[in-house]
Amino acid sequence: MRNAISVATTAFLLCACSSPVGPIAGGKLEGTEAEWPQDWIFTDSEDNIFLETNPNDPYSVTLWGVSLDNDFFIAAVNPSSKWAENLAQDNNVVISVTGELYRGRAHPVSEVALMNRIGQRYHEKYDMEREEGETFMEDGGTLYRLSPR
Repeated sequence: MRNAISVATTAFLLCACSSPVGPIAGGKLEGTEAEWPQDWIFTDSEDNIFLETNPNDPYSVTLWGVSLDNDFFIAAVNPSSKWAENLAQDNNVVISVTGELYRGRAHPVSEVALMNRIGQRYHEKYDMEREEGETFMEDGGTLYRLSPR
């Protein structure tokens, strides 16, 4: 009985949170509105960011992201994930970095040279193994450049 109450309480608390918790998606992000940064290098020390999609019914997830040339990029490894599908319908996003909220738009990246540079940043930041000749996102994922609204 005690376990059931504990599980129910934990589930309630997770659902009551607006931000995602680890791999569990959340809803509308909360925080302090901030102006779009001129440079995203401050995110280099942050492993995770929160991304909110679908403004009409907010859906948020925890993601990795990288800065490059004053821009910020995110990657959808699985293009059929709910948040990636949301972006296909409406590219408006909110991202949260250390409690600061930035309103922007997500734009797919298609330039191969830029995709490779972004991939290199992911490999450096997250200490990912890279095989010889491997192309970042070669399995059908999508990279997005975020821009201000």
